[in-house]
Amino acid sequence: MRKISLLTVILIAAMVICMGTASAQTASVGYKGMLGNGGGEGNLMSMNGLSFRGWVDNIGWEGTLFFGRDKEEYRDANGPYSWEDDFDIWALQLQAMYAIITNENSKLYLGLNVAYGRANYESSDSYWGSEEEDTDFWTAGPLVGAQYSFQGIPELSFNWEVGYTFLNQNEDESDNGYPDGTRETDLDGINTTVGVHYAF
Repeated sequence: MRKISLLTVILIAAMVICMGTASAQTASVGYKGMLGNGGGEGNLMSMNGLSFRGWVDNIGWEGTLFFGRDKEEYRDANGPYSWEDDFDIWALQLQAMYAIITNENSKLYLGLNVAYGRANYESSDSYWGSEEEDTDFWTAGPLVGAQYSFQGIPELSFNWEVGYTFLNQNEDESDNGYPDGTRETDLDGINTTVGVHYAF
């Protein structure tokens, strides 16, 4: 059974507090996509999520829930061989922002975000048995971004961000139900995100 860490609880509580303190005129809901920084373990930096964002004067906040799942199955039409792969990932991210330039329809801001998430991979093979990888990870880093809304529809806004992200992950591996080993990975690099939000 997966354990919910104290950091996860703190992130959820902080997100709820931020959503509750923002006024209706500044709060918005929308999409946020992380474009990553390359291959390998960088797929943990490439996710799509549901985002809640708000501004009070020059101070901004954002909370994002990321989730994804991939499942593949194979059945040999000419024999008994088969395999099945199941992968899922989720993460919670909190972000603080400060607008250094504010215009009527745009903002240029600096920010800092932190996130915690878990990923699970399960594979079963009719010949080789089962394999499981259970990973928890966190990311953090500074960023610079811009937000823009059209003059005719100010409720709809678009934003892009470029930051430098640090990622740490710890992975527990098992084969056929028996522990096989642990692995720790550190990754850092330039990361880009885009988003679209609608104010309510």
